[in-house]
Parts: sequence; C-alpha cells; structure tokens
Amino acid sequence: MRAPSPVARGTAQLAAIAAPWRGWNTRDPLAGMEQGYAPIFDNFAVEGGQARVRRGWTGWATGLPARVNGLLHFAGAGATEQLFAVSDADIYDITTAGAVGAAVVTGLTTSRMDSINFAASGGNFILCFNGADTPQTYDGSAWANWAATGITGNISWAGQSMGRIFCGLSGYLGFYYGAAGAIAGAYTAFPLQGIARKGGGVCAMTTLSGDGGDGPQDLTLFITTEGEAIVYAGSDPSSSNTWSLVGRWALPRPIGAPHRCVANHGGDVLYLSDAGILPLSAFRTGADAAAVIDKAALTRAIGETWRGIAADTRTAAGWGIVPLTRYSTDRQCPPRVGRRLSGGR
Repeated sequence: MRAPSPVARGTAQLAAIAAPWRGWNTRDPLAGMEQGYAPIFDNFAVEGGQARVRRGWTGWATGLPARVNGLLHFAGAGATEQLFAVSDADIYDITTAGAVGAAVVTGLTTSRMDSINFAASGGNFILCFNGADTPQTYDGSAWANWAATGITGNISWAGQSMGRIFCGLSGYLGFYYGAAGAIAGAYTAFPLQGIARKGGGVCAMTTLSGDGGDGPQDLTLFITTEGEAIVYAGSDPSSSNTWSLVGRWALPRPIGAPHRCVANHGGDVLYLSDAGILPLSAFRTGADAAAVIDKAALTRAIGETWRGIAADTRTAAGWGIVPLTRYSTDRQCPPRVGRRLSGGR
C-alpha cells in the first residue's frame, strides 16, 4: 500500500496595505484598484493625507424654532466676527453658544438664505438674499433693508469682483452691477441675451485668478443654469475699454444653485455640477468638459456613483460646497460637499 503523499505546506506572506488616504473609489474593479482607495468608505473622511473617522458634532445654539437653512457669517474690522442662523423664516444671532434670544430679523418668506461679505466705503457689511424677500444688510450693529435701486425683483445670488457687487434674479439671463466701493445705490442691468448660447438664467458668479490672488488678471465668470460660463476681463462693465468678453466655457449643468454651486479653494474655484466637482481653472486652456471630467474632476474616482446620485437628487435642497480651512491649528482640510458625499457615503 502506497504511503499518502505529504501535503504541501504554504508559507504565510505578510503584506503592507496602505490606509485609504485617497478616499472612496467606485470606478475601478477591486482587483485592479490601486492602494490608497477604498470601495466602501462609510463614515470616514480624508484629512491631512490620512483616513479618519468622520468627526462628530457638538451643540452650539439651542432654542431655534425650526431647522436652520442658512448660516450668515459677518466678518467686521479686525477680529470682529458674528454668526447668524436663519430658522423658521427669521434670523437669529448665534455668535455666542447657548440659548438664542429674540430674532433680529422677522417675517421672511423662506429660510434658505445666503450672504456675502463686502467692504464698502461706509465700512464692512454682509448682504443677505434668498430670492423671495427684500435683501438685508448688516454692518456689525444694525440690520436694514438693502437700499439698492434699479433692480426689478429680489436677488437670488450675489458676488463681488474688482471692488463692486454683482447680483442677479432667478431665471434672469444677465446680471446687475453696482458702483465700485458701494453696497447700496443705483444698480445697472447687463443682459446676456445673444452672448449666452444655451439660454437659461444666471445662477451664480465667481472670480478666477490669473496670478494666484486678487489682481488685474482676475476673470469674472457668470454661470448659467444650463451649464455655461460667460467670462469677462476688466473692472467696469459700463465701459468697453475696461470690460471685455474673453470666453464662453461649456460646463456640465450646476447643482447647488442658486449661489451655492461655486466656492473658492486656494487659488482656484471649485464648481459643483451634475458630473462632479471640477476646478474651473482647467477650462482656461480651452479644454472641453469631457476632458476636464476625466482628468481633473475631484470626484473622478466616484464618477458614475456621483452622476447617479445627482440625477436622482439634483433638485433637492442642500447641495453646496463648504471649504473648511481652519479645522485645526496645523492642518488644512479639503472642501466638504453636501448631500452626504463629503468623505464617502
């Protein structure tokens, strides 16, 4: 009788597997996925080049009557900062932790409000707007109705470029601009019919630097609901000598509009679209949207997943980019994106 053959014994091999510091990846098959990615990334975020459990929360303001749909940040002279919350169509001061007092502004139609800070000749202000009510201003001590003239409606977006405010109405294919250094006063309409080729309305504006900061090379971009950036160079729209059309960029359609589909991040602008988060600087060279999505989108590793979620929920409230640059003293944090896609699912 033959003796049984000896069973071959394997030798265990140790292998180092990198932590998923690159984040979530639903694009690549597991067998071919590079180290540093994770096919499932629930409740984690990438911070400082490493993956960590998503940070928790702590209570701040109590006694608000309803869900908060707008946070308004006022940055005054020096280190003066205040924070306001919009809840149940009223505005509350939540600068100090604890129970809120009486509302500082009442009787709004909707709580979905945004704001911009603006340094005018009369001091520092925030301009607050929601597209449905008279815009509000705050100067560090008092709230007031915005004293602007020449605008036929209530603005749904606003921004600033070259020391002047630009703003617009929901569905209006154009913008209004004010005087340099002034928050109030006369505003002038600048229609974009015949310039914007896709139609729709302007839903946001931003500036894109050509020199890494605020300067004469900055471009002013007006983004339409149909996915088109109308790009101007210059400082004064009232003069063809100081204001010129320099480009029309075809983009995927924005989400997070009005106003919340763009955010400055470093020397670039991040654009929140139904095809992903795109750096607008990538379009300056004339690259088409497909190339930018494939090569430069921050969300390219989850592209198909992103597009599916965006298709289902693009009209839902809550989409927006919020760059967090001061979450600790020694690290910088990448931008967070609404609709539960900030660091995974």
